[in-house]
Amino acid sequence: MLVQIANTTRDYAWGSTSAIPKILGLPVSEVPRAELWLGTHERSPSWVVHPDGANEALGSWLARMGSPTAPRFLMKILAAARPLSLQVHPSTEQAIAGYEREDAAGIPLDADHRNYRDRSHKPEVVVALSETFEALSGFRPLAEVASELQYVLAETATNGSPQFAEAAASVARFLFDIESESDTLAEEARRPALTDWLFCADNDVFQLQSSLERLVRHLAQGETVSPNLVTFLDLSTRYPGDPGALISLLLHRVTLHKGEALFLPAGNIHAYLEGTGVEVMASSDNVLRGGLTAKHIDTAELSRVLDFSTLPVPLLAPTDVSPGITAWQPAVDDFCVWRATPSANAPVSVIWQGTLFGIVVEGSVVVTTPESSLTLVAGQCFAGLLKHPEAALLVSGSGTVFVATAGTQPA
Repeated sequence: MLVQIANTTRDYAWGSTSAIPKILGLPVSEVPRAELWLGTHERSPSWVVHPDGANEALGSWLARMGSPTAPRFLMKILAAARPLSLQVHPSTEQAIAGYEREDAAGIPLDADHRNYRDRSHKPEVVVALSETFEALSGFRPLAEVASELQYVLAETATNGSPQFAEAAASVARFLFDIESESDTLAEEARRPALTDWLFCADNDVFQLQSSLERLVRHLAQGETVSPNLVTFLDLSTRYPGDPGALISLLLHRVTLHKGEALFLPAGNIHAYLEGTGVEVMASSDNVLRGGLTAKHIDTAELSRVLDFSTLPVPLLAPTDVSPGITAWQPAVDDFCVWRATPSANAPVSVIWQGTLFGIVVEGSVVVTTPESSLTLVAGQCFAGLLKHPEAALLVSGSGTVFVATAGTQPA
């Protein structure tokens, strides 16, 4: 069974005035539209749009149709025109322990300083809809960071002036902290110490940040600097004195192209910088922030949850399930993301059972199950509950549809 659903947009300062309105077929907005949620999350539940004009909460409809449990996943369209905060999400075990610890301490669920608002992990997948989607994700090798800073110091020493001497000395001290004990400590052991140093109130992070900003800005006037340094300049301008700008230098700077995806597991520190994407995640509110925000930062808990290991950029490769059907299956069983791209003479189908949410991002399509059919255009959303193991979801027409399902990759 399929139904059309709708929701209001989530309007945050970092959102775009044009990206989501364009998908929805609306004019440019006067306020930034940051997210459109598809699901039953209590903070912004979708509703069913019935043919007679009546509305019904999606969760109520799913229960009435026989869904045994509420969906454990949430689908979003996310549109960032400016950076979001640096974030880390806990594992299930960490979330349960943290939730019970804060409950025992009597911290209200809606308190600003509460870290754990439920007992769930919050893995995420984002698939780029815009031509490029910019992000920070995970720690890169410290040798890369040191090499980049050494280059900045060398170039400004050669081409700069005495006015940069004090700034260079400040950066040199930061470089020493990065390289110290490199022969005796693994990177996983050095990074927590470095992170603690950046958040320590006894250190003048503002002075370090402004010093490095002066050097990089001077260098950028005469030559092209790396994406990490460009991002550092941007974040320093937006968030003077925020440790997150310096932490960004330690992270992979990622550019996704349209149709490419990131999987962000527990412990991965990340920030979306700019772009529009389909985001699917476990339905949780557990977010530990690490900078680029005025919101609460719990440095001690952040360090406990963070994965400090050096890992490659967590790109999530797609699987071509069948002609016109592409799936992104993360290393969790909470959800799967897939895309249907039918053409006028080539409808596509997938066998599925359970709850699904979907949105048409381009074109006009007809979505059909054995029990129902919907004709949809770009910007329209739907939900479904397929009860039979061999139920087929057929998509015809010409367009692009993204769907999120519970469980693992569709057959």
